[in-house]
Amino acid sequence: MAVRAGAVVVTFDLPQEAPGKTPGKTPGKTPGKTPGKTTGKTTGKTPDLILEQLRTSPTLTLPELALHLGKSESAVERAVRKLRESGRMERVGPDKGGHWKVLDD
Repeated sequence: MAVRAGAVVVTFDLPQEAPGKTPGKTPGKTPGKTPGKTTGKTTGKTPDLILEQLRTSPTLTLPELALHLGKSESAVERAVRKLRESGRMERVGPDKGGHWKVLDD
């Protein structure tokens, strides 16, 4: 830290790049992937686990599903939305008292 007339100057050292990392790259972005392009069938661990749970317990709520799967409620909501949009499951009846119906086996 240096002191100048009427100002305080603080200098920070930039962190060293970790080996194997490319500077300037955004993590989580895969080159060549087209955003929003779907094949019509949701794949992945969370959606498959949700379908498996709902086959045996169709009256589970989203918070209960999240608790059973050890996932956040927002992750479960996102996966359920994708499953519904892809036609793999639907809600039968009202939010209170209704149940989930898995449409594919």
